[in-house]
Amino acid sequence: MNKIKWHIILMMVLSLISGMPLGNSWEAIYKYEFNGVIFSIKAGTLTKIQITAWILLLIFHAGVLCLILFTRYKYFKELFMIIPAIFIFMYMIVGGGIAIFLIPFGIVWIITLINLKKLINS
Repeated sequence: MNKIKWHIILMMVLSLISGMPLGNSWEAIYKYEFNGVIFSIKAGTLTKIQITAWILLLIFHAGVLCLILFTRYKYFKELFMIIPAIFIFMYMIVGGGIAIFLIPFGIVWIITLINLKKLINS
């Protein structure tokens, strides 16, 4: 289970800092999720549906960040399958092309799912 926990920690980090270099700075996914959307809300360019989707994105991002706290519970496997999937899906809805930054997160998630299945079956 320690290997799973390390993968979850890596997923937590990747959910925040994944990005790409633009100019002289690193454009991380969290800059869009927090700063960019808040700026758009202040500018009045987001609809109520888009704001609702953003709030759901934040809730599921918090879920990803809290996954490590649920490793001892019997429903962890279900949470681990659902929360990251919805997080990626919500990013596709809210962020569109920015969701491509989540590819490393998705790869680690899939590897961890495979390892979790092996751990449960053994």
